[in-house]
Amino acid sequence: MSKKLILMALWSLLLILFPGTVRAVESQRLQISNLSLFSSEQVFKAPFNHASFYFTLQPFSQADKHCFLDLVYTHSDILDYEASNITVHINGIPVGSRHFSNEDKENGSWRVDLPIHNFVHGINRIEIATKQSTNGSRCQDIDNEGNWVVLSPRSNLHLELLTGPTSLSTYPYPFLDPISVQPIQSIWYLPNNTTVSNIEAMLETASDWGVKQRYRSLKFQVKVGKVNADGGNKILFGQLKEWPGMENTDLPSEVGILSFKQYDQEGDGDTLLISGTDPVGLFKATSTLSSPETVQQIKGNSLFVQDTLAPTLPRNNSVGLAGAYTLSDLGYSDIALTGIFHQDTSIVFNRPLNWRPGDASYIDVHFRHSAQLDPTKSALTVYINEIPVKNTPLDTNNIDHGILHVKIPESELNKSFWTIRFAFMNYIDVDGCQNRYDEVAWSVLNKETEIYLAPGEYNSSWELREFPILSNPGESTIKATMWLSESPDSEELTLATIIAARAAQKGQIIDWNVVMGSETDQLADKGPVVMLVYKHEKERLDALRGYLPAWPDHDGGYEVAPFVSFIPDENNIAALIEVSSSPWNKQQAVYVVLGTNTDSLGKVSEVLSNSTIAEKLSGQLSIISNDGSITSLTSSRDALIGKPGIIKRKPVLGYVMIVGVVLLLMIGSLWIIRKRDRGSKG
Repeated sequence: MSKKLILMALWSLLLILFPGTVRAVESQRLQISNLSLFSSEQVFKAPFNHASFYFTLQPFSQADKHCFLDLVYTHSDILDYEASNITVHINGIPVGSRHFSNEDKENGSWRVDLPIHNFVHGINRIEIATKQSTNGSRCQDIDNEGNWVVLSPRSNLHLELLTGPTSLSTYPYPFLDPISVQPIQSIWYLPNNTTVSNIEAMLETASDWGVKQRYRSLKFQVKVGKVNADGGNKILFGQLKEWPGMENTDLPSEVGILSFKQYDQEGDGDTLLISGTDPVGLFKATSTLSSPETVQQIKGNSLFVQDTLAPTLPRNNSVGLAGAYTLSDLGYSDIALTGIFHQDTSIVFNRPLNWRPGDASYIDVHFRHSAQLDPTKSALTVYINEIPVKNTPLDTNNIDHGILHVKIPESELNKSFWTIRFAFMNYIDVDGCQNRYDEVAWSVLNKETEIYLAPGEYNSSWELREFPILSNPGESTIKATMWLSESPDSEELTLATIIAARAAQKGQIIDWNVVMGSETDQLADKGPVVMLVYKHEKERLDALRGYLPAWPDHDGGYEVAPFVSFIPDENNIAALIEVSSSPWNKQQAVYVVLGTNTDSLGKVSEVLSNSTIAEKLSGQLSIISNDGSITSLTSSRDALIGKPGIIKRKPVLGYVMIVGVVLLLMIGSLWIIRKRDRGSKG
């Protein structure tokens, strides 16, 4: 069959699957969003301050009607109102200024209209800048604790955008919308009796979305079976023959299929089909969507993929084991700190998991500064986790090529991350402090600044602190297994999708291998294992009995390892999250999410979808209660992979053994004493 005939046949089948038109409706949609500017209070305590918020305007969107900024703030009541003000910029252009006043010191509120002609396609920056003075003596506001302004996290950006016709080329929009408060604007569907290849395609797409939205909460919803006609946007995963009406079609093998339909009825949503004539074709379709450059070039709303395209998931700079890492390696460029007096910047360095760097670890700070600085009063100080470690004057010896060698304190080597703050004092002798003097007062932290991790101790234990990061130290791209039940339900599939997305958000590119059912021979050589299981699945859980910190007993309770001192009220437990060394590969970990009932895995999805809550997971066992609270338990390294003690597992037998040992010791002691007495008499 010729290529042309093949495409015609596939096109006809898509018309059957998506009745009606499959072309984009030539209309525009009004999209209204309210975005929080800050996750926490922004505290300004210097004479000059600023904070920025960034958002992306897609090429198919344009600002429309009324866009504005709602600022909520408080300030000190000793500010000199004539000399203190606040200004809003959009993309470097000032759009509003006002003085602080006595009326807004406790509950300041200011709505600033944003001219739509100042918006640009791509990244836009909103900047809030303040000038603060208390009208005190010369320069006292530099370190005046009474000189403050606080921007509230209730501040938000109101956007009204007109979006053009959506199509395959706008993917992942509208299914993933970075401007919405909840970015995921779609429900994902799998066919009944879904296959491993379908789930693997879904997990790959979830990973791709995690990379695209690294810092947002992604709340997926996965359903199995019948696709609702209404109810918003939908993405369908699965081979073409698995969807109703396609069972008996005779199609060429290894062809990927992408098809998009935009509904024109209000209240309905758009639909995207990610499919193929077989697992290979499905893989081709999924991989194509992972390549933004390819997606943007798609013409029309259907694409038949016959050539394999490797996914182009961007790989973030990762930190492995011992070695040197520059700021450039970590994605930073030179950082300029302009203005007089206190200027600082911070970076967060995530220490490799399960490994403590050696005592010889250090930071070599590369910097330069203005020749106008007063060397007797200008300095660079380095803080690690707010501990001042070392400083140096900014003088003629380091104007162009300064290097400061900073040994990392031993107390911080085993911390999960280091907040490294570089604080510069750019001092010049001036008559007043009401100007920044950026042209003559500046310092630069060079991108060549190096963090060196010395060889150190490897920790062979596993814990949940960074779950779902699954790799050994030094691994950013791995193969891992998602172990599901034989017929996974919506709760289970939703959680699996969230785990895949969260791992990608944390920088892990995972090649997911999916296993369904109780066959454990597929787990030996597939890397770390994530097992999603319900309490009643005894056959699957038996494979891990004795390896995990806790597992169900036959009376509805839990058997526990020696280090588990207690289990909270069992009636209030929604799920357990556990980790141990894998019984199939001692060099890998097995992570188990154990739900108590059919609704309990949804609680875990809520936890992992919220970064703040998820950070509370730690140790080898975390217990999620029905109210959402988390209790975490840990063990010593030696206790982790040991089997539970006999007393915990079988109390009666344990006590019998103890009594037996005591009796043997008593009998042995009496025999020794009697023998000694006989010897003395002889």
